[in-house]
Amino acid sequence: MTRRLDDDATPYDASYWQNRLQVLQTRIRLPDLAAQQPAFANVVAALDASRNTLNAVTILRDNLSKQPSIDAKIMEQANAAVASATESVQQTDAAAMAVAQQALKRLEQEGYFAAYCFESEPDKVQALLDLFRAPHRLMEFMQFGSPSHNRFGQALEIYTMLCSAAATECSDDDKVLRRLALAVALELAAPEDKMVLHPTRTIDPLQRFQHYQQAYLTGQLDPDFGNLTVWELRMVIDSDATEDELGWGRASAKNHRPDLVLMENAQWKYCRIVRTDVGYRDPDFYKEPRSYDQILDGGGKCGPRAWYGRFVCKAFGCPTWGVTQPGHAAMSRWTRNGWVICLGAGFDVSFWLDRCGNDFLLETKARSAIGNDAKYMTQVNVLEWAALCVDEKPGLDHLRRTGETDAKYLWTALSFYQRRIWAAKGTVASHQGSTVYDPRNQLCQLKEVSLASQQISVTSSEHGDSIVIPAESFSEHSGGDSLVMKSFLGGLQLWLGPSAEVSYLLDKSMVNSVPTCYKVTLYMNTIHRGELPLILTVTESGNEDAPTMVYQIPLGYTMGLWEATEPVEIELGGPDIDSVELSLARQTNQFGVAIKRITLVPVEK
Repeated sequence: MTRRLDDDATPYDASYWQNRLQVLQTRIRLPDLAAQQPAFANVVAALDASRNTLNAVTILRDNLSKQPSIDAKIMEQANAAVASATESVQQTDAAAMAVAQQALKRLEQEGYFAAYCFESEPDKVQALLDLFRAPHRLMEFMQFGSPSHNRFGQALEIYTMLCSAAATECSDDDKVLRRLALAVALELAAPEDKMVLHPTRTIDPLQRFQHYQQAYLTGQLDPDFGNLTVWELRMVIDSDATEDELGWGRASAKNHRPDLVLMENAQWKYCRIVRTDVGYRDPDFYKEPRSYDQILDGGGKCGPRAWYGRFVCKAFGCPTWGVTQPGHAAMSRWTRNGWVICLGAGFDVSFWLDRCGNDFLLETKARSAIGNDAKYMTQVNVLEWAALCVDEKPGLDHLRRTGETDAKYLWTALSFYQRRIWAAKGTVASHQGSTVYDPRNQLCQLKEVSLASQQISVTSSEHGDSIVIPAESFSEHSGGDSLVMKSFLGGLQLWLGPSAEVSYLLDKSMVNSVPTCYKVTLYMNTIHRGELPLILTVTESGNEDAPTMVYQIPLGYTMGLWEATEPVEIELGGPDIDSVELSLARQTNQFGVAIKRITLVPVEK
């Protein structure tokens, strides 16, 4: 296979890339670790020191420039110091780039670059070649784990397209969206291996980027989304769900159990719904294609339950990683205090694809403690790239699978112990910003507001007086859980659990002195098919002859979206009535139902 550019006679085939590897091998000479470990440690320390110096003198120079009157010679000296420090960093960056490039060429043993050049248009081939000549862009691609399946060409195409799509956004969001674009490009360079529930579809990178872009800009995601690193964002955007499903996942969770969306417990925020509503039983996929609403509705055993937990966290912009365990499926997720396991045992018995839980957890701790992606690159990534350069790929693979090193792979061992040193510091560094109140974020808005229960009200119309009963205004409750919580619709709402019963008291002023027929509707939502009706009991006091009436209110399947029930006619009122008690009871062996309000509208005569 040979590819030549229009104005270039070079054949970009396998022999070209092999020659590139040989050239790079002459440009970099890695030290013999067995004999020169102390010297190498000094090199790494010098690289770190040069970056610290650059940061310090740049801050000093910038502060000096803000002074109202500053001596020109002092500013000249400050600029000279910055230039010197910059040159030092550029020299060390050049060394890191050489290591990175040589590591890339080792990966060419799989024939990827030659195949890409053969199959791609000339402008895309040129862009790939330019990538290898741009130190910072190349290392930007590599420090976050490299593109999926090492598809650098596809990742570059996607990143270029997405940056163009985000170019019109305001500057405050630019860094977040560019990190998002890079995460999408790197992770979805090979989108076909992300499929779990939807094995026949692939993820469109542009649609996935635009979905999270819009959700972020409209305040629908977790407040920490804007602080996530590229490495973490890759574990957000890789859900196999469709964009419509991701939007539905957020909407149904906010409608049905907003308390689980707003909860303080970081481990179970969002995914607690698996324990409350995804029943442990054989799954019931009743339609094609399979979809996540069917898991929430029909349940499943450990696999589907883990799938849904990962899905709903990713829908809100929270990273998840795997996991599988012996005879079991679970999940792990990001929190500001570190990664945690949900629905299973610890990281020590966890795996995901070709990586063990201990190795993944060690990387999360090291990245968090270092707190800076560029610094992680110089502290750890460069060592891993060096291991590739000296044919230690088997050692790196062994480390990923077992979390242990083999003594014969010295560079791999060095990268491992470097991560352990940082992880042992035990400090979880802040991300690229702190969680603060964002007036655009819906979760922040609702969490901050204080709400009081609304009272039962009567509104007049030409057909008579309608009665509106806020669901949270019950006077008594018994049986199962009757949870009052903040509502994304505004005000409060009620979650009526299995076997729960709530009672509402209407005083004499609210009912007519003559018997009146009303249509009763509930504004509610359900997330399960086949729910049994609510039992409505009407008890009138003051008239001993008035019988207690029992009605059934059918509950449709709303997929977590708010809807009104079909009206049920009841009769209230009379000359001797002092008060009326309306009781709503949930039957046993049922899931919960969310209720916003109960409305009684007089029937037209």
